Amino acid sequence: MQRLEKAWKKRAVWMGLMVCWLFLASCAKSGFEEEAKIAARYRGESSFSAQLKATLDHGDHTTSYRMTHAFRPDEGHTMTVEEPATLSGLVIRAGKEELSLEYEGMIFTPQDMIGTSATPVKLLPALYRAWGMGISENVSFEKTEEGRLIVLDIFSKVDGDEFLLRTWFDERTLFPTKAECFFDGRRVLTCEYSQI
Repeated sequence: MQRLEKAWKKRAVWMGLMVCWLFLASCAKSGFEEEAKIAARYRGESSFSAQLKATLDHGDHTTSYRMTHAFRPDEGHTMTVEEPATLSGLVIRAGKEELSLEYEGMIFTPQDMIGTSATPVKLLPALYRAWGMGISENVSFEKTEEGRLIVLDIFSKVDGDEFLLRTWFDERTLFPTKAECFFDGRRVLTCEYSQI
């Protein structure tokens, strides 16, 4: 009788361990599988284009922009400002090492954000690069009326400063719908994406 009781206890322990293992495996698969798909999509080998509304928080005021953002593997990032009207036509080109702002034939150097060494035009390409890294701090999900969104939190360094980059992706298309960039606990940039 005692022998049978020990056997049942052993089985119960093994069953408990198996249930825990299956639970953990299903949790891990849930987020990491989607993260891997996003990383494969944005690793820099395929083109990307989007309409973008960006709001930059300067601390004492905000500035909003509407622009197109395109990435081509052989050309890098090109962002064309449409609004505000005073900057309409401004073209920002960001390669691996170089960054330029062109407006009516003139080239400008971007101004640093307050409190950081990164510029707003450096954060948009940094977001894209972070999506392709496949190394997020957190993967979560949010339900919307249209479906489910995958939310990635990624820490990334831009010019020596560490940013938390949070992006929401449509689960079906893996297209970004929204992104937020945080520096030193404060949201400095919010982006809303739509497909062109």
